[in-house]
Amino acid sequence: MWSVLLPALVLLLAAGGWYSAMSAREQANTAARKLCSQQGLTLLDGTVALARLRLARLADGRVGVRRTYVFDYSSDGFNRATGFVVMCGSAVESVGI
Repeated sequence: MWSVLLPALVLLLAAGGWYSAMSAREQANTAARKLCSQQGLTLLDGTVALARLRLARLADGRVGVRRTYVFDYSSDGFNRATGFVVMCGSAVESVGI
């Protein structure tokens, strides 16, 4: 019985982790696009990249995952600079350039 349940449980946990990571990345992409749009900047490469992953205490006291994403932007089309989005759990904690 365990030979069937254990692989199914591992697969279910992996799928949940993947879904959580993709959801957080999409929210970080949205936050980066919004910031670039507000500041009149160009979001280069059109996406964010995961730079740091660690455990952190969430606002409600539970332990969750804090993800730091980085993105490249340009103000003039020639120079490239780096910005960041910090996600704590499923919420955007901070965005900066």
